[in-house]
Amino acid sequence: MAEKFDLIVFVGPPYAGKTQYYCQHFSKTHVRLSATEEYVKDPTLGIRHIGLMVVKLLKQGRKVVLDDENWSSLTRKSYFNLVLNKSPGTSCICIIFKQAHGRIQLYWSREFAFAQHVACRKDIDGSKEHLFKMNMSDEKIDRWIGDNEGGRLKYNTLDKPDIPSASECTMVQEVSLGLQAVTKWKFEVPAMFIQLEGMVKIKDGDPELHDGVMKTLLLWYQRNPCGRIIVISEGPTGTKTTSSQKQKQIKKVLCTVSEQLHDCPVYLLDIVDPQSSGLFTESLQPGIIAFLQRLHNLDLLNKGTVYLYQSNSHKKCAENAGVKHVQASKVFSHPSLITSFHAMTVPAVPAVLAEMQLVSSLDDNDTTPEIPGYQTASTSNDAVTMLELGCGRRLYIAFKDKDVLKRYQELYEDNSTLVGSPGSGIADLIQQATTIDTKQSSTLPTNSNVSNKSLLSTGSRDLPKWMLPKSERSRQPGSTDTSTLDTSDVTEDSSMRKGAARKSKLSTMLYVMSEEELLETAQLILTEATNDTLPEHGKEDGTKAHPLTDTRDSPLTRVRVCDDSGTNLTCNEKSRTALGGNTTDSQSDSTTGACETKMADLVDEIFSDEGSTSKRPPRTKRKPIKRQAHWDDLDFAGDTVDNEDETDVKLLCNTKEGMGANATITTVPETAEEHNGGQIRESKTKTTKWKTLPDTTFLDDIF
Repeated sequence: MAEKFDLIVFVGPPYAGKTQYYCQHFSKTHVRLSATEEYVKDPTLGIRHIGLMVVKLLKQGRKVVLDDENWSSLTRKSYFNLVLNKSPGTSCICIIFKQAHGRIQLYWSREFAFAQHVACRKDIDGSKEHLFKMNMSDEKIDRWIGDNEGGRLKYNTLDKPDIPSASECTMVQEVSLGLQAVTKWKFEVPAMFIQLEGMVKIKDGDPELHDGVMKTLLLWYQRNPCGRIIVISEGPTGTKTTSSQKQKQIKKVLCTVSEQLHDCPVYLLDIVDPQSSGLFTESLQPGIIAFLQRLHNLDLLNKGTVYLYQSNSHKKCAENAGVKHVQASKVFSHPSLITSFHAMTVPAVPAVLAEMQLVSSLDDNDTTPEIPGYQTASTSNDAVTMLELGCGRRLYIAFKDKDVLKRYQELYEDNSTLVGSPGSGIADLIQQATTIDTKQSSTLPTNSNVSNKSLLSTGSRDLPKWMLPKSERSRQPGSTDTSTLDTSDVTEDSSMRKGAARKSKLSTMLYVMSEEELLETAQLILTEATNDTLPEHGKEDGTKAHPLTDTRDSPLTRVRVCDDSGTNLTCNEKSRTALGGNTTDSQSDSTTGACETKMADLVDEIFSDEGSTSKRPPRTKRKPIKRQAHWDDLDFAGDTVDNEDETDVKLLCNTKEGMGANATITTVPETAEEHNGGQIRESKTKTTKWKTLPDTTFLDDIF
C-alpha cells in the first residue's frame, strides 16, 4: 500500500531495520536518500539542501524514501512544507518502526552492522569508524527506548522523539520488526569461546598455559572441524600492565597455542577501550558474542558451541547470549568434558535470537566465503597478525604457518552454505567427523603418554570415570596415569560414591510379613534356639552329630504311633530330624531339663487357641507344662484321656503311610521319680482337652 506514495519518511531509532526494510519492499519503486550519509559527505549541508534533493528527484518522476531517524517533528514539517510548495499534489506517508524485543534487539543489530562493516573492509585503516560511534548510538537508542525500559541513561541529554500524527502528512503507518541478519552465508559455524584469564597463569611476569589447555583444544576441534577457537580478553590484564606489555603477552600465548595446532588458526578479540566499545560489550552483556556471531557466521545454538569462563562476568555474558558454558578450570583438569554435552550448563535461548531471521545479502561482491582477516594475515610474515577494528576493539589471528591458514580457508569455502539453500555443509562435515571418531574408538591407544598430535589423529576420547562401567574405571583408553591424576578427581569420585550410598539407603525396600508368615518365622527361631541347647552326641565314627541332621532316636521321648487296630505306623524321619533327636533311652541331666522346658513352650505356642483375644500372661509368670513329646509330621486334632501310666491321644493321622488314619500317640510325662531300668515306678498324668487346631501342613516345607 505504501508503494503508491511519492514520498515515504521513515521514523525510528538507529539499527531498527529501516534500510533492510527499504531493500525488501521499496528498492524497485523508490530511491533511497539518507540525510546522515549526505552530511558525512558534505558537512556544510543542512535540512533545506536535503529537501531540495527530494524535490529534484520528484520532478524527475521518481519516488523517494527518506531513510533516517527523523525523530523531530520540526524536521519532518520542514521536509513536507518544502516538498508541497515546490511540488504540489505530492502524496506523503510516515512509517514508524517498532521493535519486537526492545533495546536488546537494537544493540544486537548494531553489533551485526559493525561486524558486517569490518568483514567488508579490505584494508583495516579505520577510515569509516565515524559511522559506528558507539557512545553516540547508545544515547540515540536510549532516547527511543529508555522511557519504556527502566528509565533513560543519566548522562543522556538528547531530546525525546516526537511521534508523527496524521496532521503532519497524508497517512501514518506502524511496522514491527524482529532481529534480522543480512548475510549471504548461513550461521552454521560452531565456536569455542575461552576467557583469556582462564587459560593462562602469570609466572615471573610471563604467561604460561594451564595443564590440559592444548588437549582440550585438540579434542574440541577434532569433533568440530571448521569450527572457530576464539579467545576473549576484556580490559587490561593487571593494574601495572601497559598496553605494549599486554600485546607481548597475548602474542606469546597465541604463538604457544598455534605451534601445537596443525589444522586451524586461533582468534583473539581484545577489548582495548571498554568505554569506546559501547554499553553492550560491558560486563554481563553479550555484545562481544553478538559481534563475533556475525563476523564469523557462528551458530550459537550449535551442539559444539561452548563458552569456557573463569569469572562471573563472562559466565553472565554466555547466559545472556544463550550459549552453553562450563568453568574453564574444570574442563582443563578433565579435557574429555569438552565433548560431553551433559557437563555443560545450557541456558535459555533469548527470544531475540529464537526469532532471528537470516536475510540474503544483495552484495554481488560477496561471492566467496572468507574467514575474518584472511587477506591481511595471508600477506603477513608474522605468525600473529593484529587488526585494529576501531570502536576500542582489536583482533588477533595466529596460525602455525601459511599452509595451515590456506587449508582452513579452503575447508570453510568448500563447506559453507548459502542462505536459502537446504541443509548445512559444515553440519555434514561435523557428522562425518563424529562417525569416523566412533569407528576409531575401538582401536584407541591405551598408553597414557600419547602425544597430543597422536590423540588428534587416532580419535581418542577420554571419558570421565563416572561415565564408565565399574569394571572399566581402573583403566580406560587415553586415561592419565594414576601417578599424575589430579586430586580433585579422587575427591569427586569419592563424593559420588557417598552420594550413591545415601541414595541406596533412602531407597531400601521393607517387606511386611503376614500373620501366617510371622508365625512360621517365630517357629523357626524357637526351633533353632532349642537346637542350640541340645547336647552334642557322638556318632559311631566319633564325629559330632549336628542336631538338625542326626536321625537317631532322642532320649527325651518315647513315642508310639498306631492306628485303631494297634498296628504301628512308620515314624516320619523328616519330623524326627526337625526336632533333632532319636528315641533311644539315656540318662537325663540338667541340660535335658532346660531343653524339655523350651520344647514344651514351643508346643504350647504352636497349638495354642488362636481364637482367643485375651492377653496372655508374661512368659515369666506362666508355669511351664513339662511334657515329653515327639511329634510326627502330622496334621491332627483330638482329645486326651487320663490313664494311670500313660496318656493316649487320638489323632487324625496325615502321613505318607496313611492319609487320614486315626492314630494314638502314647507319651510318658516327666515325674518326680527317676527312671529305673526303663520301668516306670510312679506316674502322674494330666488330662488336656485339645481343641481343633489350624492347618499346619506348611511346616512340612520348613522341617
